[in-house]
Amino acid sequence: MAFVVVQHLAPNQESNLAAILQRFTRMVVIELTEKTSLAPNHVYIIPPNAALTLKAGMLHLSEPSEDRRSISSVDHFFQSLAEDLHECAIGVVLSGTRRDGSNGVIAIKERGGLTFAQAPEDAEYPSMPQCAIDTGRVDLILTAGDIARRLVSFAAGDFSHERAADDREDHLPESEAVYRGIIAQLHRSTGHDFSHYKRATMSRRIDRRRQILQQPNLAAYLSCLRSDRNEASALFNAVLIGVTAFFRDPEAFEALQDELIVKLFDAKEDEEPIRVWIPACSTGEEVYTIAMLLWEEASRRKVVADFKIFATDLDARAVESARRGVYSAAACANISSARLSRFFTAEGGDYRVVKELRDRTLFAVHDILKDPPFGRQHLMSCRNLLIYLDDEAQRKVLEIAHYAVRPEGFLFLGASEFIGSSKEYFSTISSAHRLYRPKSLSRRRLPLNNITGSGSTQDPVHAESSRFAFQQSATVDRLHNELLAARYAPASVLIDRSGAICHIVGDVSPYLRMAPGHLTADILHMAHPDLRLRLRTAMGTAFERKGNTTTSPIHLAESAKPHSVRIYVQPVGAPDESSHEYAMVIFEPEGENAPFSIQETIEIADADASMQAVVERLEQENEKTRRTLDRTIERYETTTEELKTSNEELLTINEELQSTSEELETSKEELQSTNEELITVNEELSHKLTELDDVNNDLKNLLSATNIGTIFLDRKLNLRRFTAPIQSYFNLLSVDLGRPFDHITHRLEYNGMIDDARAVLKDLRAIERTVRSDEGKWFIMRLLPYRTIDDRIDGVVITFFDITDREEVSRRSI
Repeated sequence: MAFVVVQHLAPNQESNLAAILQRFTRMVVIELTEKTSLAPNHVYIIPPNAALTLKAGMLHLSEPSEDRRSISSVDHFFQSLAEDLHECAIGVVLSGTRRDGSNGVIAIKERGGLTFAQAPEDAEYPSMPQCAIDTGRVDLILTAGDIARRLVSFAAGDFSHERAADDREDHLPESEAVYRGIIAQLHRSTGHDFSHYKRATMSRRIDRRRQILQQPNLAAYLSCLRSDRNEASALFNAVLIGVTAFFRDPEAFEALQDELIVKLFDAKEDEEPIRVWIPACSTGEEVYTIAMLLWEEASRRKVVADFKIFATDLDARAVESARRGVYSAAACANISSARLSRFFTAEGGDYRVVKELRDRTLFAVHDILKDPPFGRQHLMSCRNLLIYLDDEAQRKVLEIAHYAVRPEGFLFLGASEFIGSSKEYFSTISSAHRLYRPKSLSRRRLPLNNITGSGSTQDPVHAESSRFAFQQSATVDRLHNELLAARYAPASVLIDRSGAICHIVGDVSPYLRMAPGHLTADILHMAHPDLRLRLRTAMGTAFERKGNTTTSPIHLAESAKPHSVRIYVQPVGAPDESSHEYAMVIFEPEGENAPFSIQETIEIADADASMQAVVERLEQENEKTRRTLDRTIERYETTTEELKTSNEELLTINEELQSTSEELETSKEELQSTNEELITVNEELSHKLTELDDVNNDLKNLLSATNIGTIFLDRKLNLRRFTAPIQSYFNLLSVDLGRPFDHITHRLEYNGMIDDARAVLKDLRAIERTVRSDEGKWFIMRLLPYRTIDDRIDGVVITFFDITDREEVSRRSI
């Protein structure tokens, strides 16, 4: 391993850190002065007043940014480390002040790296490690000494061979079974099925957790996962680490604003807001990015910003973070100064989304592959979700997107995502920026929740039978063509064991014909009468003896061109090695050169005269039986017609019922989507009610603690609220709320309060007077306009400050 130390340094003070550290290690310690290539067992020190980055294994120094919102030096380095080394990056946050390193550990975890933080109780200055821990992206919290020992363990153990081990073991049968066991256990513990996530991504995240717990192999990790409930939560959080940022891919968001958002406002109906759904919203940066773009377009048109954004994610922690709407200065680095001042308010070193923007977003925990989707959306931004899913799940998500987005709406994907095999659902607006529009289909249906992942336990025999059912036609066709191509394709048919014709090659009309009555593919039913007996015998012999058979020449007297023909029957196995049996029947006219020869052919002898007479008599009896059967069939058909008439009436009724059922199904789908929205709105309202209760409690305690008499009046000068101290000199009860203020009696030697209140409402200026009570107490009475949070005048506030002591001292001095 190579070590890089990034410390708080005064910009103009020389650092002796390299010399100090060199006394404690045999590794080479270097203070960087120029571009340097990383080397193992070297320690690199950042110099004062410099920014450090890693690119292609090279350390680069640069001048630090003077932007007040620029990220700290360690965050800057951690982000470049993550981008360059991905899962081979390790970030360690030690003792220090402020919150440096917090955004860096997030970047390292997003790329699959490993993160440490010194235990706060072990650190002299716990602020930095504690802030890193609070991000939820720290893998191990250890003392400084334990961190060193764990790093040595990783270097000496399987960490350095992680990729090679993955390539070696990923697809061994025992590894496959263990992997499926881990996915199944995670499903049981969290309720979320990750079998449809890409195998490579899941394997890396699982193996990283195995390393952190120091388990020797996946089987040991599976045992740990089953016995430790907290580990399932840790693995769940590790899998769901999302990569997000404000205005990530700036060109794509510029195209979104110029090509789609403008069209949404052009087509907007006055009474309906623009609806946007953002699944996989993570911590909300993309949500507020799109919200800012919508707001700016509304401002440009000088219309009300009437839009609603539904933002969902599997990760409850990420949703809660997005709901708070508070972001660090480093996270806001991509936001322009104008947007930052317009849409954020500063809170210490962080920035909070303004209330107007926050109120237009709804956040909820939601699984797009399992829960009902949000319907009737004008825009669906599904960025950086498909890249984590397998092909089947990707298609399911795109089907859901086609259902959720209106016909005139749009779909916005990430830079590395495509619609792929789902082109029947979407047409491309901009392939460079991944902008799509849904195609018009006959009916938009809510896709069934039928994702089957790698953990499927489908019966292999059943699966094989299903594949044969779909592929039988293609395989039989291929087999037949291959056999006949080798024999110059004479007139022939391919039949199965029951005599059903599967495929025909050449002109077989002299030998086979469509018989009257029920349509059938039975070769014996269709065979020329002169061929039927010999063909039946040849087929039976071929299938029973598993050998090739041939007949002697058979004269076709009733043919258009009387001639003789030989019949060859050759059994063949099924092309897919199943139990199905087939045979090829070839008709060879006598006198032509045989196009092929069949080895070991069983010759079917001609029947003698007595046998032929028996056959003819049997066929005559069969004909009588057939005529009797025909009459029976006619009577049966008459009865059938009557039944058909009744059946048609029933079918009509059934179609009406089916139509009603489809309407109910559509209504059910819409209700599911509406219910999902209501659940989300309810969660949002519950969250706001909690905040409102906290604010009311704070306000109540504040008013009680100040002991200042206060009266709140509305615009009509009716009593809105009052504090307890005011009851000492006003005759007020709780039932008086809502009464006109001039109906309230008091014990003050001043009767002009009503006129003063009207003057405040009229002139919007404060009035202050000194008044005396009938008990001899003195007060400063102050009247102010009651202003709402949006700076609207909605009444009057009257406060009374007791100044009796000050007044008495003043009068005694006179």
